[in-house]
Parts: sequence; structure tokens; C-alpha cells
Amino acid sequence: TSATNSGTLSTQSALSTPILSWTPSPINLNAPAVLSTNELTASAQAPTGGPVAGSWTYSPAAGSSLSVGTNAVVGTFVPTDLNSYSIGTITNQIVVAAATKLNPTVTVNVGSYTYNGSLQGPGVNEVNKGGSTGGITLQYGGSSSTGAVYGPSSTPPTDAGTYTVLATVAEDANYNQASSSPTAFTIAKGTLVLSGITATGITQGQTLSASTISGTAKNAAGANVAGTWSYQNPSNSPSVGTGNYNVLFRPNDSENYNSANGTASVTVTPSAAFVQPLLAANFDDITSVPNDVQYQTGLPIVSGASPAGWDKLGLDALWLVNHGTTAANWAVMMPAGNNMTLTSGINAN
Repeated sequence: TSATNSGTLSTQSALSTPILSWTPSPINLNAPAVLSTNELTASAQAPTGGPVAGSWTYSPAAGSSLSVGTNAVVGTFVPTDLNSYSIGTITNQIVVAAATKLNPTVTVNVGSYTYNGSLQGPGVNEVNKGGSTGGITLQYGGSSSTGAVYGPSSTPPTDAGTYTVLATVAEDANYNQASSSPTAFTIAKGTLVLSGITATGITQGQTLSASTISGTAKNAAGANVAGTWSYQNPSNSPSVGTGNYNVLFRPNDSENYNSANGTASVTVTPSAAFVQPLLAANFDDITSVPNDVQYQTGLPIVSGASPAGWDKLGLDALWLVNHGTTAANWAVMMPAGNNMTLTSGINAN
């Protein structure tokens, strides 16, 4: 007899590989480019035709920014029926063309500047870049108030003068490099504040130039500024008494500070040469006009306007009046404030 063995043989069929496609290829975009579902459009087909159900993932994912040039994007397909279809991947190229860059309009806003000893002029915060995000460089040039040439320099000027600034904005992703036009600005001279002005007194007959002025000149920061004082009319010979006279302060640093005007009180006292000879004069010996008056007082007769009938002696406001055609009756009028007595009715003989 013979035995017969019997049984069941089972086999696993191979998984089908989906046919993956992704069109167009390559995909062309213009910068700035951000990956979206418009580009992520891969599909899967069965070898026998018809779509295969499943899900797609992409790397990089939607929302990613793409660089100018060729970008590789990988799509991975996972079929729903993993018993029938295998997982597959496909790669597409997305080519991003550089956008046509714009030329920004670069301008500089100029402020008001006055000398203060510090660097001054428009800075990067005063530059309008016209939409660009590029970095800023500044170049300064010009001349000081004395004509000294400044620049070109990346450092703003300090001294008072007239200058220009040129702003350059570097290229960025969307804008070309561009520069402003040379933009003019001025640093004005500083203004001084005068205080505590005093002046020494002078004697009648002296000019104001004989009086010494002192005082304080300060800048806007309150610091003392050196310079020289003078009278605006130094040749003036004022009358006896106290009066205010215009003075001028000239700073040593005239490049950066304006001169300043003020007033000083000056006291003029009578001259000894005026008082003493007159007191010692022997008016009884006056026999002629004006020679004897000149001889007896020691003071010269001077020319110039005088009241009718009056002769003027050598110092201001001393007058002799002739009441007749002879030298018989005279009056001496003294200037106000010299503490001398009015003498009248002097007999010449």
C-alpha cells in the first residue's frame, strides 16, 4: 500500500508600486517665493490605471521660503492600502528667479545745529531709505566758518561752518544700492551771554579807550569763553558824570562764537588841570578877551560852537560870558556835578 500526503500552499504576492508624478517639472517662481499648495501637487496612479488613495507629505513643507536658484522638494506618498501598494517618494525642482530689484529714493532730513563743542549733523536716524533694509554709511564734507576744509570723513563736523552729507544705503534682497544727493547743512556760531560788566573811571578830557572793561561771557552750556573787551566808540571823550556806553566782546574763538554787545557804566571826574588853575586865576587882571583869560587860568581858548556871547575854554562845559563890549563884566559857568561854585560879576579891571 502506499500513503498519500495532502496540504494547502499559500503565497504572498508582491506589493504594487504606485506610479508617482509631479508636473510641471521644474516649477518656476519669482522671488520672493514661498512654497504653497499651488506647487505641492504630486499624484499617485495604480499600474493598472486609476488613482491610488493615500496621503502626501512634503519637505520642505508649505509656507517655507525658497532661495533664489534651484530648490529640491521631496514628496512622500503613503498609500491607504499598505497591503497592496508600497510607499513611494518623488522629487521635483522649483527654480526661483531673482526679482528685478528697485532703486530706492534716499533722502536726508536736516535739523538745526549750533556750535556746542560736540559732533553735529544728520545721522543714520535722519536718513529715509526709501523702503530698503540695507545698511547706511554717511560721508561728510565742507568748510568751517574760517574756510578750513573739512572731509571727506565718516565723522560729523564739530566747528561752525557749512557742510554736506552724502548717505549711501547698501543693496538688500529687493533694492539696489543707492545714495542721496549731497545734502547741505549748517552749524551756526554760538551766542554768548554777557554779565557782570564793569569799567574803570576816567578823567575829563580822556577818551573811553582809557577805561578798562571787565566782565563774563558764557556760552549756552554756561562755560566761560575767553576774549577781549572794547568800546564801540573808543574815541569818545564824555562829559563829567556817569553814563552808560556801548561795549563789544570779541571771543578769541571767533570761528565758533559771535561777538556780543553790552553796556558799561563809566564815571568821568573833573581834571585837576581844569580846576586848580581856574581857582588860582587873578580875574582882576583880565583886560582883554580872550588872551588874558587864557593867561590867567592856564587854560587855552578852543574853537567850536558855543552860545552867543560865550567863549569856550579848553575843557568841556567851562564858559565865560561877556555882558558888554568890553571885558568889564564876566561870569564863569562850571559843568554840572564838579562841586565848583558859579562865579559871576567878575570885574576885569
